[in-house]
Amino acid sequence: MRNILDKLTGSANITDQMIVSDLLMATKTAMASYSLAITGTTDPTIRNTLTRYQNDAISYHEKLTKYMLTKDYYHPYDMEKQIAQDIENARAAIKLLGD
Repeated sequence: MRNILDKLTGSANITDQMIVSDLLMATKTAMASYSLAITGTTDPTIRNTLTRYQNDAISYHEKLTKYMLTKDYYHPYDMEKQIAQDIENARAAIKLLGD
């Protein structure tokens, strides 16, 4: 059944690396959005709630980053290796669009 769903949805060639990279980017976007919302509210209850959500997002970002580092998906301290990885990821994404 999974193979049929993969073919119908076009997700057959999506890798774990693509999924976790998307999650990392979405988490970064969420953190920026929470920061903007926190500075835009004057209500202490809302600010505390948003701060809690942002702290959760920061924690999730840390977990994703550690996972990516252990899988050799992310190279924050080796720019050349990271650029090569990004190019490889972009090629894989373009290939998915063509399939």
